[in-house]
Amino acid sequence: MISYLARQIPAWAHPSHPILQYELAHLRHAGSRQQQIIAIFLVMLGFGLGGYLYAINTPADNITAFIWHALYFPLVFVQVLTSIVALSYGVASVGKSRSQNTWDALRTTESGTAFALRARWIAILYRLRLPILIIMLARLILIIGMLR
Repeated sequence: MISYLARQIPAWAHPSHPILQYELAHLRHAGSRQQQIIAIFLVMLGFGLGGYLYAINTPADNITAFIWHALYFPLVFVQVLTSIVALSYGVASVGKSRSQNTWDALRTTESGTAFALRARWIAILYRLRLPILIIMLARLILIIGMLR
């Protein structure tokens, strides 16, 4: 199943594509992996605590309503933040390549600009894969709660 899905992805979206490898190398996070994990844990703890405090102060008839109250507003906040960060990464990447004078070299190649922009979009999604995964898992929990 995974190999079938991997074949459906265009060549420019595979991590082995040279332009995407170049973009992924430039979008590496600063700081150690341990610092990133601690920061993510603290942010998730803050969102979880905020959602829990909101849920216990809101009357809920059943567990599904409690889960909805606990997850909905923190989830919306994470979605808005992720959208803003993705947009700022995209805007900053084009400006950065223009200031480094690498944009003209990409424009002269055949389909270079299209490949570069697509690779930057995919690199941004790779970089934001953890918040996107958290959003998807929280939505899955909300869907399962509604189906119950």
